[in-house]
Amino acid sequence: MTTMKTYLLVLPKESAKVTSHADDKILTSMIKKITLDQINRAMKLTHKIGIDIQGGLIFGDAAETRETVRNSLKWYDAHPHYALDLNMIRIFPGMRSCASWQLSRP
Repeated sequence: MTTMKTYLLVLPKESAKVTSHADDKILTSMIKKITLDQINRAMKLTHKIGIDIQGGLIFGDAAETRETVRNSLKWYDAHPHYALDLNMIRIFPGMRSCASWQLSRP
């Protein structure tokens, strides 16, 4: 349950903040240490007990492909009740993902 607390932070006014991706390949690449199934269960339970969910899906990881984008957008379209945003990853020099991203690009 400790992992769930990392990705589901309860905020004031009974809301929860979630930032992630809807594809296990990208979750692994981002070292999120959580699966899409775990995210689905946490969000379903959170929504069921009446806590509003805020957050978004992050796109642009070095491992991102058209397929992973399609998977995430399909998941996003199937869950409009979570009111999530779509965001691009922000990479800064020195971040682990910065080196991975640079190596994966021509």
